[in-house]
Amino acid sequence: MNSEIKNAIITSATITTEDHGCLSAFLGLDYGGSGQGFGGYALYLPKTYKHHTVDSGGGHFIYRTMEVAGVTKWGDLKGKCIRVRGSDSHVDAIGHIINDDWFCPSEDFTRVDKDVHLTTIKTLLDVLEELVAIVDDTRTGDFTPDCTTTQPARNAIRKAKRG
Repeated sequence: MNSEIKNAIITSATITTEDHGCLSAFLGLDYGGSGQGFGGYALYLPKTYKHHTVDSGGGHFIYRTMEVAGVTKWGDLKGKCIRVRGSDSHVDAIGHIINDDWFCPSEDFTRVDKDVHLTTIKTLLDVLEELVAIVDDTRTGDFTPDCTTTQPARNAIRKAKRG
């Protein structure tokens, strides 16, 4: 599948929950004689979905789409000219018509997933470090939980006291 870059006019911009009940966004693209769609990513999964989470990429998708098209309102996307990178069967990315600014959801969301995992690991390491310090302080009798003690650390202290 060879990607090519071509110009397009946005003919429609839709944010919907009609497709499978999850939030998604689509752009209708006109290449001047032929057209294609961009989007369809699940931007937000409602509570009824197994993998529901509040920190989904919906805001990022919507913001970057508007930023690349040079608008501040979703409703202003229709009629904007953008560049498209993709093939006859798939749009990989959309780009600003003049500036070298591309939005490729598959790349951005992969990067976000890695960042979320790294942040989670860092948070766990921070809590572990705090727990080690608490254990050391508890052994010497120097520890009293206060408002700076994190909730995971407090839970661990309660569990340790119960034996």
